[in-house]
Amino acid sequence: MIGEIMKTKLSLAALLAGGMMVATAGSASAADLGGDCCADLEERVATLEATTARKGNRKVSLTISGWVHKGILYWDDGEDSDVYAGLDETNASTRFRFKGKANINAEWSAGYNIEIETNGDRVLTVSQTNDDNGAGITLRQSNMYVKSKQLGTVSWGLISPGSDDLTFFSSGASVFPAQADLLSTFFFDVGNGANTTTVGDLAGSLNGVLYFEGALRNNLIRYDTPTIGGFKFTATWGEDDFWDVAVRYSQKLGDFTFKAAASYSEFGGTNDISGATRGYTDEYHTLVNAGLKHNPTGLFIHGQYSHFDWEGSTTSPDLDSDGYYIQAGIEQRWNSLGKTTLYGAYAEIEDGYVRASTAEVANGSSTEVTKFDLGIIQNIDAAAMQLYVVYSHQEFEINNVDQKDLDIINFGGVIKF
Repeated sequence: MIGEIMKTKLSLAALLAGGMMVATAGSASAADLGGDCCADLEERVATLEATTARKGNRKVSLTISGWVHKGILYWDDGEDSDVYAGLDETNASTRFRFKGKANINAEWSAGYNIEIETNGDRVLTVSQTNDDNGAGITLRQSNMYVKSKQLGTVSWGLISPGSDDLTFFSSGASVFPAQADLLSTFFFDVGNGANTTTVGDLAGSLNGVLYFEGALRNNLIRYDTPTIGGFKFTATWGEDDFWDVAVRYSQKLGDFTFKAAASYSEFGGTNDISGATRGYTDEYHTLVNAGLKHNPTGLFIHGQYSHFDWEGSTTSPDLDSDGYYIQAGIEQRWNSLGKTTLYGAYAEIEDGYVRASTAEVANGSSTEVTKFDLGIIQNIDAAAMQLYVVYSHQEFEINNVDQKDLDIINFGGVIKF
């Protein structure tokens, strides 16, 4: 018994001695590192937590997302033709965004949105005479919001108004290529050396697709209601002077999905008015669209109506313009890659010559731009990717005189992250 006690005491003594040696060595190592190793480690961990974008801080989450969108454009204006590679589509340009959110309580939350695009050479800015016209990196959105589940969301900063992107809301086809920016800065009559009028000059905006879209991003205050019975309402105000209201509706009706949207916008002063070239100081825009999709077959149809009024010029009479767009097609999963969309579309813009100078298109003229599209879109689900080919034929008229046509084939791809 005494022997056992002695063995135990000896073992404890050995352990104690070993512990003291380790502690002494640890202290020496810490001293070599210049201070308390544990405190230093905690400081380093805190620094990493504070600077890790993937996680944000401990109260506000952070999500990074976006896409890369590049295409190859073939064009033929009847006199010349060429191929431009590596272009960005304008309305779905390459971009990345940072979104943050913090829950205040069960009812309220707050957050922010920062979106940046890389403006390389784009369909919007190239022409027969210029295939290099990038604008570098651009800030698209920078705003914050406060949200109530019952009362809705108030956002402020550089933000899209409620009417922005309305053109895509009820489309049965995919957002990116189906509204491709094929009416652009191309000259519709390159054979006339004195004529510098572009497609966009006759289409009421920088490019034709914007004619069927609402106002673009600006420094604004925006309010969004919660979705009530399939309806969502938005009101926006800001700049000098702009305001708009918009409504969106989405509902499943048996085997069908029905979507519709409408907006009304007003611009005052000369800020962001597409008719400033002709001296207009007021712009009014009404936009309506609707779409119906039969879910089992994937058949869909989508239509839009756009109306502009320009007023307030001392050199040009008031001008109004109407545009129509219809799209129909089918979306089905015919292969293991993902859904395939086949579609055709027709667009017409009447008297949209507001951006052309009076020397190019006289006051009181009648103009018409039409385009016919055929497209195929292939989704590749495993890579969050879309590949597409779109053929577009565009025709132009001034005072019932046909101008030269423009044919375009646009091949492109989008990959999301």
